Amino acid sequence: MKIFKSNRSHYLEKNVSIEVNNIILRVNKELKKNENCIFYVDGSFLDWNEEKDLHDYFEHYNDLSKLTADKINNEMYCQYINNISNLYKKYMYKCCTCYSRPEYVCEEHCPKFFKCNRKYFPIDLLDQLKCKDNASLQKEKEDFESLIIDLDVIRKSQLVAMNFYKILTQDYFYRFVFSTFLLHGIFFIFFFFYKFTPIGFKLNKKRSKKKQNNYHNNAGNRKELIEYEKKTVNGNSNKKRLRIAYHST
Repeated sequence: MKIFKSNRSHYLEKNVSIEVNNIILRVNKELKKNENCIFYVDGSFLDWNEEKDLHDYFEHYNDLSKLTADKINNEMYCQYINNISNLYKKYMYKCCTCYSRPEYVCEEHCPKFFKCNRKYFPIDLLDQLKCKDNASLQKEKEDFESLIIDLDVIRKSQLVAMNFYKILTQDYFYRFVFSTFLLHGIFFIFFFFYKFTPIGFKLNKKRSKKKQNNYHNNAGNRKELIEYEKKTVNGNSNKKRLRIAYHST
């Protein structure tokens, strides 16, 4: 019996959708071109009810945010906001693409009935109206945070970084290998800057110029030394006495 009821409901919804779409097309044909609005109706009665509930929630959010736990029937409002919270988590996957870095931002795919702005999260109202204890609220916050698609990537990246740090600090072999690669990297960077950047070119030019100056200075010193040695040799030769050997006959 449930199968027959389900099929009958499905065909009824389909027929209603077809009839509504036909009415929309017929009305648009009678309107002027600048007045018509083509719109296609799709989905089930359940989808439409959920979309309407979400639409009404966003429309009345400002009024809901002004409520306080001591002035309302908590049970009634808490039940309503809990239902909205479940719908919110269900449709946020379909209607929002959210990122937390470099700042929280969302792309909205269902602007007619859903808003992705973080301020509309029902978790804040649940906390404000004291609808749940701290443990339940923490679980709700974790559920909503999981809807941010890059949060899991950020957490995994942090976990990898922590594991890498532990390996480096606890394993001497990896510490030695990492230090060796780090030193090679530093030397390579200095070599690159020295050889292929304007700064290195200037330093190399100054060094070459200094070598040339030292060479000229040394050449002058060698020339003076040679001249001094020549004078010394000539002076010594002039001071030598002429000795004549006499032989008896």
